Amino acid sequence: MRKVASEKAKVFPEVERVVTAPTLTADGRAIDTPGYHADAQVIYRPDEKLTLRAMAVDEAKAVLDDLLYDFPFDSDASKAGAYALMLTPVVRAMVDGPTPNMQVEAPVQGSGKSLLAEVCLLPSFGRAAGTSLPTGTDETRKKLTAEFARGAGYVWFDNVRGKFGNTALEQAVTGTEWSDRILGYTVTRTFPVRAVWVSTVNNASATPDMRRRTYAIRIEPDMENPTLRKRSEFRHPYLKVWAHEHRAELLSAVVAMARAWVDAGSPAFAGEPMGSFEEWSRVVGGILQHADVPGFLDHDDDYFLDDTSRDERLEFFASWNLDIKVGSEQWVLPADLVRSFGVRFPPDVYDDRAENVDRTALNYYLRDNRGMVAGGFKLERSPKRTAKGYRWRVRVLENRRAEAERARAEFERAEFEAVAS
Repeated sequence: MRKVASEKAKVFPEVERVVTAPTLTADGRAIDTPGYHADAQVIYRPDEKLTLRAMAVDEAKAVLDDLLYDFPFDSDASKAGAYALMLTPVVRAMVDGPTPNMQVEAPVQGSGKSLLAEVCLLPSFGRAAGTSLPTGTDETRKKLTAEFARGAGYVWFDNVRGKFGNTALEQAVTGTEWSDRILGYTVTRTFPVRAVWVSTVNNASATPDMRRRTYAIRIEPDMENPTLRKRSEFRHPYLKVWAHEHRAELLSAVVAMARAWVDAGSPAFAGEPMGSFEEWSRVVGGILQHADVPGFLDHDDDYFLDDTSRDERLEFFASWNLDIKVGSEQWVLPADLVRSFGVRFPPDVYDDRAENVDRTALNYYLRDNRGMVAGGFKLERSPKRTAKGYRWRVRVLENRRAEAERARAEFERAEFEAVAS
């Protein structure tokens, strides 16, 4: 048996990834010859002949800016995210840890979000296509297991609707390994998680845990119906065709930017890294910083909270703090809140008819949001349980009092306008 196992080890060497385009090793060396590369445990099996050429960083940026020219990014942070999406497959071996979900967002259909995702993946993968997000955690787990089993270089969920995120997906994005039972068998397999994560949405909300695992790349066309824009208005009217024709040049630009950072001694990224993705932030942030690409990870402070949940939470906290009966930071029971007419409750705590507050749902909401901060307010639970249960309060944080006062004033103004209308 030992001899058989030994012979198998010789025939079947360890393979971590199969790539179809040139990429970089963990120490920044190029893998550009077809075949098995034992030191990197990578098989390079080209899907087409790609000959890379050397170029300076400024030229590389010009090439990639040409690709991104027609996309209406809302900020430098979003455009830097597009750069990061192109870089991540190439430098994946240099990142000793997970990579975040790169989410292309837009306000309406036809904005070009799927096109942007596709052309950013194109240099490394050639033709890329998204898939629909499975319904529920169990189906998502099966889908992910199938993707990891085939060694997928990317996992792209296209046109996500509803609230994005579930336990399986959140676990996979921050993990480096994935274990699951193979469908139809009793055996459990463990796979390395090396895929690039991508999603495209139209103003979809996300679970709080998924939001903090996501880097938003937002595009906002200045028109009501972007599909009406004429092709003659674009620099590249047929962008996918152009990108395929210039694939070698685009990939050369991505590799050149990464290699320039390595050759410079991999200078440290000066910004604040993304939580759970510190190594990815160090590598990609360092490359973009060295190339003078602005905006990486420069989102608003509240970005990593889901906007819808955050707004509802802020309104609830502000109205609670303002209410004469239960406000003034005094400890109250959930029943006291329900009897108050001045508190604006979040939609999740109402009954099926959306008419009355469900006390059980309110208790769950308070438990799940214990310690949460929104707009200078913090939800706190009493240290000791009373005979009727725990008491709660919304406290104004001293170091954010001005922010809390602005939130209260905004809530009062909105209430006044609602009554006046």
